[in-house]
Amino acid sequence: MPMQFIKEMFSDKYNGVIPATLLPVGSLSDGCNMRKISAAGGWKARKGCSMHNTTAIGTAAVKSLHAFKHPRLADHHFIAQCDSKLTDSTSDIPTGGTTFGTDITNSKTISATPGFSDTIGERFYYADGGRLLSWGGATPFCTGFLCWDNSETTYVDWLRKVTDNRSDTEAIAVAAASDKWYVCSPEIAKSISLTLGDTLNAAAATATLKSWQSGAWSDRTATDGTATAGATIVINRGSKGLGMIYS
Repeated sequence: MPMQFIKEMFSDKYNGVIPATLLPVGSLSDGCNMRKISAAGGWKARKGCSMHNTTAIGTAAVKSLHAFKHPRLADHHFIAQCDSKLTDSTSDIPTGGTTFGTDITNSKTISATPGFSDTIGERFYYADGGRLLSWGGATPFCTGFLCWDNSETTYVDWLRKVTDNRSDTEAIAVAAASDKWYVCSPEIAKSISLTLGDTLNAAAATATLKSWQSGAWSDRTATDGTATAGATIVINRGSKGLGMIYS
């Protein structure tokens, strides 16, 4: 028998309590494909949906969808649970052609059971009965930033200056060769970026990078990205630049 489409007028209010088989003709029992047309009431069938993602995330079906917005940063994420991982979309709100390509689980396998999430403070928390994940987004604030001022033989706490998200406050680093910076991150840090302004440090000092591992400081590979090779905290006077140190 060929499929037939039968037009049915809505004649009653939404009822999600009584089983659909016991409701009279024209009643609404499920609003999954419905939209409300006014504040006073009234329902219509949805006009349909547009295709957003044209590239498959993985071989499995999408188990759940999640959204995360950092409360103090312009950092938005639309996340799909698929193939035992959480995959971040390239844009949020998703637009036509949006793809999902960034795995935020750091190569950790999650359960195939549909999970749920919430934003607590400034972090995204995900749980599915088998694993609990915490994520701070693409550019979370550091949790600690101290400077050892060797000339004053004391520590200076710069954390508030670098995490208040204001353009009129900043940590001005006038560093000597023996000064040290301690940066604490809630995530595995990818890089430390040093922005050099007009007033530049004239003392050439090559920076070394270390991380705390297994109760001791371990050397990390540092790449000098400044204009003056071998002097990471100095650049040609009178110009601007960016020094990058990668972990």
